[in-house]
Amino acid sequence: MRIIVTGASNWLDTEKIRNELIKLPIGATILHGENEGVDIITAKLAEELKLETEVWPADWDTHGPRADRLRNGAMVNSDVDLCIAFLMKDARHNWDCVRKARSARIETIIVEQDNHEEHQS
Repeated sequence: MRIIVTGASNWLDTEKIRNELIKLPIGATILHGENEGVDIITAKLAEELKLETEVWPADWDTHGPRADRLRNGAMVNSDVDLCIAFLMKDARHNWDCVRKARSARIETIIVEQDNHEEHQS
């Protein structure tokens, strides 16, 4: 199973991330963008939980301000099964990933830090 994990760079709630990752099956691979916040926390937790990771950094030098959106599209199109998004209201690049995943009919779980609610679609 391949899972995109995306989220806000100023996200601090490690336990919410852990609570989602422990639900994943053994052998799952997590794709992340290697940004501060959710991505770095996810990488550390994945190592603890013996989950594989794939790093998908945005290529800012080549693509400039479109780099995040292009990388999100590439991740979504890389045969993924699930997207877990740890979002804050102002995290527009992360919402872009969610929109792309939903558009591709990839199951998407949204965990919001602001109001502590979880939504699944």
